[in-house]
Amino acid sequence: MRIRVARICLLALAGIAVACGERGDGEADERARAQIDSLGREWEEAANRAEVERLVEIYAPDAVILPPGGPVIEGSETIRELFRQEFERFDTKLAFTTQAIEVEGDMAYRRGRYVWRGTPRLSGQAVETTNKFLEIWRRQPGGSWRIAVDMWNPAEPVPGGVGVTTTPEPRTDPSGLPPPPAD
Repeated sequence: MRIRVARICLLALAGIAVACGERGDGEADERARAQIDSLGREWEEAANRAEVERLVEIYAPDAVILPPGGPVIEGSETIRELFRQEFERFDTKLAFTTQAIEVEGDMAYRRGRYVWRGTPRLSGQAVETTNKFLEIWRRQPGGSWRIAVDMWNPAEPVPGGVGVTTTPEPRTDPSGLPPPPAD
């Protein structure tokens, strides 16, 4: 009888441990989402103040940036130079809207939209664009979150670009190359 009661207690404790563990994972994911959201706001504030070093700190040391129409930017030194040149050329103001943050273990993503307003320091004529972004975040060995991959592109269609259109137009070969000669 004692063995049977001990087994029942052990099974009950195991069930409670599993249930608490599941709830703990959800809470951990929620904490991760909050940390990533907070770091995203810090990134925006640092960019609006042209704080290059703070921006670099938010990226993992081996981070990759995939800017539209530009070369792949890899590692802290190259990321630092990217932002240094950006702020040397433009007085930059950004406003982000996060649409989703999803966490899976030590990886997460944040996606959304933002408005970039840049005033060239030489001409003073402001330019404004609306963009989409996707960041992949990785939990670091100490538990902090850092951006591992960052990419963005214009929210508006680009002439000749790939995408879905809501207006019916004749479709042409997207390569822009002439059709092959007839046999």
